[in-house]
Amino acid sequence: MGGVALLALAIDVATALLLWAMAKGSLNVRAAFVLNITDALGSLGVLIGAGLVLWLGWDWVDPLLTLLIAGSVLWQVVTMLPKAVSILMEGTPPDMNLDEGRRAMCAVEGVANMHHLHVWHHDDKTLFRITKLGVAKVIGDSTYKTAMPIYADTLSDLQIIAVLCWIKAQWPPEVRKNNDLVNTDQN
Repeated sequence: MGGVALLALAIDVATALLLWAMAKGSLNVRAAFVLNITDALGSLGVLIGAGLVLWLGWDWVDPLLTLLIAGSVLWQVVTMLPKAVSILMEGTPPDMNLDEGRRAMCAVEGVANMHHLHVWHHDDKTLFRITKLGVAKVIGDSTYKTAMPIYADTLSDLQIIAVLCWIKAQWPPEVRKNNDLVNTDQN
């Protein structure tokens, strides 16, 4: 029991270290990272529990650790689920002020009024694809018309990424923080 838990602990810690840097920019990677941390803590708990059962005869530690590990997993699900549902349901980002956005867009010369405003979050991969290929190609609707040009023939992939990074750098800190929390990488 202890040898398997030790091996699992080593694998989970190594995997978590690999995912740590990417976990800030993707909800999917963050979920995998948290799963690895939870698994590592579970393996550590199994090692401690095995020692307590073997050396002190505390058989009650095993079910207690099981409940603690299950509670930890449940807590992570409960905290990430609202963000995931908001993205999947294309909800308005929580830091978005629609009235302020409507006023800003109506202030543009030539815009008289705006009705039925929709705002939702796109992950970085989708933003990249829209910029490179155009909206019609990304959503799979060749009849979709937009004034946004397709940049695949004009900019390299690295140039598109650089432009998107520059745009994000102009965002206020609270918007960047929210983007980091809800950004998904749909691999």
